[in-house]
Amino acid sequence: MSKGQIPWARVFAEFLAILAGVTVALPADDWRDYRNDRSGERVALEEILRDLETDSLELAAQHGRMRALGRTGRPGVSWERWVQSETAKTLADIRHTTCCPYLRVLI
Repeated sequence: MSKGQIPWARVFAEFLAILAGVTVALPADDWRDYRNDRSGERVALEEILRDLETDSLELAAQHGRMRALGRTGRPGVSWERWVQSETAKTLADIRHTTCCPYLRVLI
């Protein structure tokens, strides 16, 4: 081979090696990211579940205490009626103050 000639076979072989490496590396990287994302989601969902269980127990205990007292701090208003009225007020406030029209329809 003379000094000015380009070894096209070698250039082509190196190009194929690089192309094969990139072709294998990109899906492998995506697969690793997918597994890491699923692992993080699993941990977050388990934490949410624990928090919901704890909140449910606390709400049940509070509900039991309020029923035992038979009052809401307001004469003549039962606990259940007070919760319903407060929920209705909260939803009305959200409907009134929300800036997104589609949320007003959903709530």
